Amino acid sequence: MKNSGYYWPETDGMWFDGISRDGSIDSIIDAFRLHGYELCNDGSLERQVQKIAIYVSRNGPEHVARQLGSGKWTSKLGEGIDAQHALSDLESDLYGKATIFMARPKSKKVKPRRKRPR
Repeated sequence: MKNSGYYWPETDGMWFDGISRDGSIDSIIDAFRLHGYELCNDGSLERQVQKIAIYVSRNGPEHVARQLGSGKWTSKLGEGIDAQHALSDLESDLYGKATIFMARPKSKKVKPRRKRPR
């Protein structure tokens, strides 16, 4: 999943093959499961885990934010606008409330081996 694109099921933008565009909570969850996320209890910071929060209003899912290593969250808020925020900063009638959380292990980055001097 690219961080630079805007994905949402009910728009004519990018979405995932084989995942419903019905805009349901299940379609959002299924899309993130494609990328290794599973449901978890909350948005607390865990060093070896990347988390997302799904904001839900009375109309269904409205927004998704991704947790940064600092514990803050990042979101696309319009075209070309990436914002860092606390979960509660976006809670409103427009975005709903962060109520569903998903997590996946952070990928292990392999450090290249240095050549030993001869």
